[in-house]
Amino acid sequence: MATTSKSDGTPVRGILKTSKSNHDQIDLKSKKVRKLPAWMQKGKAKGQGNSKITFPILKIPSTCQIIYSHNENDCNSICSDFLDSINAKTYIGFDIEWPVKYLCEKEPPTAVIQICDDPMRRCFVFHISCIGFLPTSLKKLVERNDIIKVGLNVQGDLYKLCRDFDICYPKSGVLELGDFANKVTRSSEKWSLARLVTFLFGQELPKIDDIRKGDWTSYPLSSAQLEYAALDAIASLMVYQEIEKRAKQIE
Repeated sequence: MATTSKSDGTPVRGILKTSKSNHDQIDLKSKKVRKLPAWMQKGKAKGQGNSKITFPILKIPSTCQIIYSHNENDCNSICSDFLDSINAKTYIGFDIEWPVKYLCEKEPPTAVIQICDDPMRRCFVFHISCIGFLPTSLKKLVERNDIIKVGLNVQGDLYKLCRDFDICYPKSGVLELGDFANKVTRSSEKWSLARLVTFLFGQELPKIDDIRKGDWTSYPLSSAQLEYAALDAIASLMVYQEIEKRAKQIE
């Protein structure tokens, strides 16, 4: 049974409802100046030369539900229903979390997997460390090449899952947002998800170190952890959809 958590961390049944100059790029091989699209120039201008500029915080849409799953049967049921509903190529926001370790400590296995198929509707947060392994249906979802996993360094996230749980994923089922943004804009920026959110939406993607570096293995995840985890997957899909829309407008 999917559960949610109140603001004090108490688990409850159901679903959590949460509210270079001129901005040109230079192709070093051809030595030609490539103009960024107007919408990228606007975003770049906002963020250059003034570290004090602040933006509104990106929040989870009020219509979006965070569905928190922490046991095998529930995870399998959710993923099976999702797989059964797919009849064409599908794009999902994808991200993972694990406890941060330093120095020579061995990197812990993946603790949480976040998947968003509709930013206005829902985001799944699977607490894998509570289950102890990757449930069969979730493994199938990750390995499907017609389910395109979208994110920043999503290739690295999937490679980690391969190490942690011995899964195989087709590279045709992955879309790196940084590469996609550069392809559309004909640029060579080193993007972060936060930069893309600012450029596209004029908003700030919150990155709170105390949460990011916190304990992702303990049950239940707090409301702050659930929202932090879900927002990365939601923002990834929102960014993909916005770039795709704007790319069609400038064709």
